[in-house]
Amino acid sequence: MTKRDYLQHQLCKGIEPIFDKYQLTNSSQTQRMPIKAALKSLDKIGSMVGKRVYILASLDLVQLLILLKHQGNDFGFNLDDWQYDKLTLLTDINDSDITNCPMFDTVKVDLNKPRTWSKEINQADIILGFPPRKKNVWQEYITWAELVAADDGWVSLYTPSDWYGHRRKDGATQVNLYERIFSYWNLSYADVRGKMSVWAMQLNRPAYTNTTLIRSDKVELVDIREDKLF
Repeated sequence: MTKRDYLQHQLCKGIEPIFDKYQLTNSSQTQRMPIKAALKSLDKIGSMVGKRVYILASLDLVQLLILLKHQGNDFGFNLDDWQYDKLTLLTDINDSDITNCPMFDTVKVDLNKPRTWSKEINQADIILGFPPRKKNVWQEYITWAELVAADDGWVSLYTPSDWYGHRRKDGATQVNLYERIFSYWNLSYADVRGKMSVWAMQLNRPAYTNTTLIRSDKVELVDIREDKLF
């Protein structure tokens, strides 16, 4: 086990019991986001100093960011990079231990109906989460994130890998989130090696260029305009 793997394991040991106690038994989203996937995405986003961070459905990500903000040095991270300004969890957990926690804010939502969420939230600098895997629900999370992200804001979610589209039998590309969103978002990072993928994209940046893409054990730097994701 490498030092990095060991540190990630130690982080997991601090996160799992709280997730299991509060989210596993009280939420419609009962799966944890793999910590390795979360950290890779956060590495791509970079410094959180002064940022307003919104977490969608994932108490484990809230725990991760709190640990990194207050004890990051203990896990081999630069503490200064994790000093976000505000942390907010959108959740369906009712337990007062979570809703009244002084270390982060909560917004009560129906995790399966993001189209009903308030659009009044704005200037979200970073949006992270692991949406429920129900068909089409996770796509609505992206649509909501589009509406509330700040200029140059980041969105990174853990979703099924078919978000980037596929070919029909006749070879034509289906109309999907790939065409609609990535015309004005910059897909900076995508790991699509399995059925689930983690990715990070930034609003109002030149689209399609210099994407770090992982489809196997090989890391590629690609221009997505050349259809390299298909």
